[in-house]
Amino acid sequence: MVLVVALGPLLSGCDDTVGPAATPLEELEAHGTLWARTRPDIYVYTVLRSCACQPGGTGPVRVTVDGRMVVARFYKDSSEPVPEHLGEVFPSVEGLFDIARRSLVEGRDVTVRYDHHSGVPLEVWVGPGVGAEDDILGYRVTIPPARPAEMR
Repeated sequence: MVLVVALGPLLSGCDDTVGPAATPLEELEAHGTLWARTRPDIYVYTVLRSCACQPGGTGPVRVTVDGRMVVARFYKDSSEPVPEHLGEVFPSVEGLFDIARRSLVEGRDVTVRYDHHSGVPLEVWVGPGVGAEDDILGYRVTIPPARPAEMR
């Protein structure tokens, strides 16, 4: 039994998947660590936002990230740039982790579905805060992150 316990952490490092964690926040952090290990320096992904949003606030939007900075946001259907005042509602993948983390800490009901090979949160659904009348907010990654040359 000691041998199994000693080998467990070593063997788990051989796979890029993340097993179940004790809490949603621990699971979020584990997938965030996996994303940090696997993320390209430059990537493009497409995200769709679901909420009672202002016009233009749903997407889908192609987000280009260079290093840690979002450098471009364009509506996928029209290729028009996202207006500056709406830019922050279409975050980087790291921003999706931040939204989920902040919502969990605030005590909101949060559901996240991950890509278990890259760690990317493919869906983030945030329920209203305790005693709040807020709407449900959702993000869905419709085209996963890829290096720009790998995009179609």
